[in-house]
Amino acid sequence: MFRQPPLVEVVIDLRWMAGPSTIQAASASPAVIIGGAEDTYFEMLQAGLARHGFTRSERLVPLGVPLQSQQVAYRWKQERPFSTVVSAGSGLLAVSARPPYAGWHWFANAVRWLPDLLRESLPEAEQVRGLSRVSLGYINAFDDRLRQGKTPTEFIRDVLGFNAALPPAYAHLGTGSNVDAFSLSTELSTDQGMVVSTSVAQAMHAGSPAAFLALGARTPDGEVVPHGDVLPRLDELHERLDDLFRQMTVAVQELMEPFESNEVEDA
Repeated sequence: MFRQPPLVEVVIDLRWMAGPSTIQAASASPAVIIGGAEDTYFEMLQAGLARHGFTRSERLVPLGVPLQSQQVAYRWKQERPFSTVVSAGSGLLAVSARPPYAGWHWFANAVRWLPDLLRESLPEAEQVRGLSRVSLGYINAFDDRLRQGKTPTEFIRDVLGFNAALPPAYAHLGTGSNVDAFSLSTELSTDQGMVVSTSVAQAMHAGSPAAFLALGARTPDGEVVPHGDVLPRLDELHERLDDLFRQMTVAVQELMEPFESNEVEDA
């Protein structure tokens, strides 16, 4: 969609309930038993990911240390065609990409094999359960070029349209109507059968202040997503987030250098 997007990272996150073969009930918190079905799951994931160019791997939890349910245990990296990372744990598989990023259709096509790999790697009982959550998220950082002299807080307020209202108790401080800096997070359920989350804040990016906008969408609690429906659901989540992003950034889209319609189908 844009030659110069503010994108920092895009993340696909798949979650499911790990079976009793991989989780041990404990009085404090559940812990994964490293061995048996769990090791087979990671071994099959690694073999499958290697076929798709994810040849750099690292274990993030030392051997013998109990692994919490849905805690990342392994990470695999692929440097080309763009920087992509796959993270996996018991009940968790996530894939993230950072610029250079050629758009949603390129990214979705590049990881279209993930649902099949997950289905092939999981124990049979966990395959039947389906996924308890499918989510998609984008992290964006608007630098000084895109803000055109506005501070990050001014950009968040004046361009993206978010604001913070102080209660009457602050009136005697003489702060006026504008807040110097604020962060805001929201989550709402939509009529389209998904939950949309938004976070805005001022933070440092690449050594300079930036206005951060994180947009996410996920399937609602209680919905079970069959493995074969993962990609269509991700397309639906992307469509909603893309629409939100376009509407909020109308004022700076020319600065992001939109592609012509005949150059790319979508970003």
